[in-house]
Amino acid sequence: MDARMMICPTCGARFEAGTSYCPHDGTKLEPLPQPAHPDEGQAEWRVQPRVGELLSRGWELLKADAGKYFLIYLALGIPTIIPGIDSLWTVVSLIFPFYAGGYVIMLRRARGLEPRLEDYGRIFSLAGTLVLVHCVSLALSTVGLILLVVPGIYLLVSYSIAIPLALDRGIGFWQALETSRRVITRRWFTVFGAILATALLAGVGAYAAGSVLGLIAGRGAAALGGLIDALFIGPASAAVVVSIYEAALGVKGEGVAR
Repeated sequence: MDARMMICPTCGARFEAGTSYCPHDGTKLEPLPQPAHPDEGQAEWRVQPRVGELLSRGWELLKADAGKYFLIYLALGIPTIIPGIDSLWTVVSLIFPFYAGGYVIMLRRARGLEPRLEDYGRIFSLAGTLVLVHCVSLALSTVGLILLVVPGIYLLVSYSIAIPLALDRGIGFWQALETSRRVITRRWFTVFGAILATALLAGVGAYAAGSVLGLIAGRGAAALGGLIDALFIGPASAAVVVSIYEAALGVKGEGVAR
């Protein structure tokens, strides 16, 4: 809704900015209220999922486009094993959330649309917002971990759906962070359990794959450890985060390229 519009409190008619009185009844116009935050007025989540249900939904999203995720996270992981580039890539990745492209794919799938690899580019059109969401959430969580571990863990989990919010609804970085924190706090332990279970399962998968690769490639497999982790943990984490976001607020698609 356009915040610049005016509304007549008597008849409800709406007018462009610059009009002071309603031409129908002469009532003084008032500014049309700003849109509510995505979670305002929502006492509970859209659905009340258990950890297992969140993991199951995440698996559905993951397997539907497994090939796309493999290509995306392979491309993101390759720079980590190239000497001379790996350090620079690590620094760049701390600033820009390249992993957010996986969310774009999964958000489209959750809306019932067929994702395309080119949809990944959506993150660059929202680069400023995504960088702020990523960096501010990381900074606040890190401070919390340094000062006292529990607040840091709380914030890491609470900010988990901030980037999907920014992508899906096209909202600003601070609104995305605060909305995520308020919504996740309502079912924090369920979300924490789903994220922890995903990390453990993906970690086991990465370890198993690394062990098999080690038997085949010998010592050379050690250099591929980060790439293997990215291929397992990256898509799995994105899948469960989108399943959490979908259960909490539902996927709207207002900010995702169609």
